[in-house]
Amino acid sequence: MRWSILSLFLSLLVLPVLAAQLKVDVALVNVVATVTDETGHYISDLTENDLIVLEDGKEQKISHFSQSNELPVSMGLLLDSSGSMERKIGTATTAVERFIRSIHKDDDIFLMTFANRPDLRQDFTDDRERLGRALRRVVVGGGTALYDAMDEGLQKIKRGKHEKK
Repeated sequence: MRWSILSLFLSLLVLPVLAAQLKVDVALVNVVATVTDETGHYISDLTENDLIVLEDGKEQKISHFSQSNELPVSMGLLLDSSGSMERKIGTATTAVERFIRSIHKDDDIFLMTFANRPDLRQDFTDDRERLGRALRRVVVGGGTALYDAMDEGLQKIKRGKHEKK
């Protein structure tokens, strides 16, 4: 009986403490930024003290800061395959091949060509061989639907799997 009363008494002491617990839900927002100087050159030696984050005009605390050029990126390549590229397509595809060989191995890339209309030649992939094969199948001819390709490309890039785009 004594133990029951003691247990009840201790339970009554603990209940107000449990009831007084405050639960807070905080959303962590990741901000990816590229910083350049007034001439367009990248600045790479920044610390969190060099940055100010504002939300609705109020300065926010930076709780985590990291700097990495090694983060994978989702990106899109838009290649003009219109008739005006007939003599230049070899140079353009060589440049694209060189570019895809030089980027981070985990980067996720899509290839879209455009002539009369945009044409998704390769959906997002990190397989450089697949990108290369899609690039080698490009056929030149037709008009130049640049703005349509840019619009479709911008819509497509939003669906990339990496935060950095």
